[in-house]
Amino acid sequence: MPLIGILIVLLLALAVYVRATNRPIAIESSNAIPLRPPELTWTRRVVGDVPTPDARERLAIVSRLALLANAWSIEILEEALGDEYDATVRDAIWRALLAIRASENT
Repeated sequence: MPLIGILIVLLLALAVYVRATNRPIAIESSNAIPLRPPELTWTRRVVGDVPTPDARERLAIVSRLALLANAWSIEILEEALGDEYDATVRDAIWRALLAIRASENT
């Protein structure tokens, strides 16, 4: 019985220690590294070597690729689905692919 009590005390002490040492680290603005969105490979296949378009421009590209609905555009949309980091653009890509596949089945 005393062994269980000791074990409980040790677990409580460990929990208190973890809570006390698990504080977020403050990063000073002078040391902060500016975050840049990852490079997207799928956009280069459409717009060339220009810098990565913003989300609004990528949404426009997705809608134009959906209108084409040919093998080339489907291949790019499928690549974009795995490459895209913006949830809104990824959702538009998913809906475009669903619409293309639905139109193929009719």
